[in-house]
Amino acid sequence: SVPAEVVELEHPVRLEYCGYVPDSAGAGRFRGGMAVMREYRLLAAEASLQYRSERRKFRPYGLHGGQSGSVSIVVWNPDGESRLLPEKGEIRMRRGDLIRFCQASGGGYGDPMDRDPGKVCLDVRDGLVSIEKAQTAYGVVIDPESGVLRSKETEELRRTRSTEVVDGRAIRVVQTTEADIEFMIGAANRVRDG
Repeated sequence: SVPAEVVELEHPVRLEYCGYVPDSAGAGRFRGGMAVMREYRLLAAEASLQYRSERRKFRPYGLHGGQSGSVSIVVWNPDGESRLLPEKGEIRMRRGDLIRFCQASGGGYGDPMDRDPGKVCLDVRDGLVSIEKAQTAYGVVIDPESGVLRSKETEELRRTRSTEVVDGRAIRVVQTTEADIEFMIGAANRVRDG
């Protein structure tokens, strides 16, 4: 990844945002890498932008029971008319236009119910995983007021859950759905809105 200062020195753009997209990583005993979102605003009168966005058609796969990661998206002017762009292409931009790139996240490795609840709690504290996803994907219950792990409720919830473990030698390919794309658009918007 090229540092923002270098990009801004060499091109007529300003990096307006760079950060992780919460809840984007594939759940697993070892959580997948987070999706990274970057937003660039054009400062020149006009420019041509060529882009590509990998992992749109098939979600990044999880292994040994890990869940798939999230898809990549490119959105033109998300703070205005907001248009999801195709996976690859070229567009004309005008001064003030904003382009949002969300890279795909990584798939998880291993059963999410085997992830250390303390690590899930840290992920919640760090803003990488929401309290809701901690509960639904990892079976970890966290007090919404204090952020403290509720150990007994977590043990009870995990006992009632069973996850489907896929043969570790096989890669489960998951085709992207409209809901996957909508999730990434919504998650990226939530990052910027609050």
